[in-house]
Amino acid sequence: MSFSNSIPFEPPDRFLTELLAGSLRRIGTTIRDAQTGRMVGHLQETRLLPELMQKCLPTAGGGPAGFILQAGQLVSSIGANIQLEQVKTMLLALKLMTGATLAASVAGIGVSAAGFALVLRRLGQLEHNLAGVQREVVAARLVAERIDIRIATHDWARIESLLTRGDEAWVRSDADKVWKDLEGPLDQEQHYWRGLVGGQVAPSIFLDPHFTLEQAAAAYESALTLAATRIQTLLLLEQHAAARHHAREFHQWHDRSLSTLRPVAIASARSRQVAEDDGISEQDARSKLLQQSSEIIDSVREIELHVAERPAVIQNLMERGIKGRAYVEALRDCTEVPVLILTMPEHSDQQSSKGSAVA
Repeated sequence: MSFSNSIPFEPPDRFLTELLAGSLRRIGTTIRDAQTGRMVGHLQETRLLPELMQKCLPTAGGGPAGFILQAGQLVSSIGANIQLEQVKTMLLALKLMTGATLAASVAGIGVSAAGFALVLRRLGQLEHNLAGVQREVVAARLVAERIDIRIATHDWARIESLLTRGDEAWVRSDADKVWKDLEGPLDQEQHYWRGLVGGQVAPSIFLDPHFTLEQAAAAYESALTLAATRIQTLLLLEQHAAARHHAREFHQWHDRSLSTLRPVAIASARSRQVAEDDGISEQDARSKLLQQSSEIIDSVREIELHVAERPAVIQNLMERGIKGRAYVEALRDCTEVPVLILTMPEHSDQQSSKGSAVA
């Protein structure tokens, strides 16, 4: 296995013995010394991981919106579909074979390596889940979150066209122009979905009975996917500082919108509607919702760790003078392992207050 000399990637099997022994541990998207908390490196997905996830979608119960709501089934599906024992051992050693961590892969590990074509398929499935929601309900949420409806116009056809061209750009002579045309609409579309998710002014969409839990998950995962794709696009344009700024801003939004969300609140807000729809008692509906809501919150907390570390990955690239396009291209070209580790300089004692605080 060979990597670009300018990018300090290491395959996880180099650290496998220490990970299995417990002297190194994964916290979010970082690998750390278990005793000192010193960061050894950032976990980074390759092209293989999103492709593996996509293959397992049909058996995991219906597309990307099923990641959060059906994380348990996804674990079984991933395990059954991975044929190489070495890959399974690697994911287990990194503790990535749990429902919450697999659901967090929707947000991308580090810098997203998902191709624009895969992003397009994922968003298309999520878009389908939101079909049927009344326009006035959507508009009310956007207004409540102080999102200007004139600016946050949802234009799926335009995004579809731009993402298609974005994937073609790898073999075009005007790649930079194509990606530059894509970057702005990605931000616009992302803010549309952020407005639906709410949680900063209006109640969270997970507390809004006008939307099913499946629709709430689809809106949330759309925002995650679009944020990761915009960061990747900015890096392809060599706009590292802008990518870092967006990663920080998205983390702040995620923290403000979802950090106070609790399973009991989700169950209480939805129990009456679910009881009426399913013809069961409100108590039974609440019990059913509590289990679903706990899985949602477990995934959200793991995603929060991933999102929190993303600015540090970009900072690492900036400090080492690593080109964004070369970085993304190296990840796209790697199909032998699902994740790599972007190692830290030996002199670095970089700590993450978010990661080091996690027991």
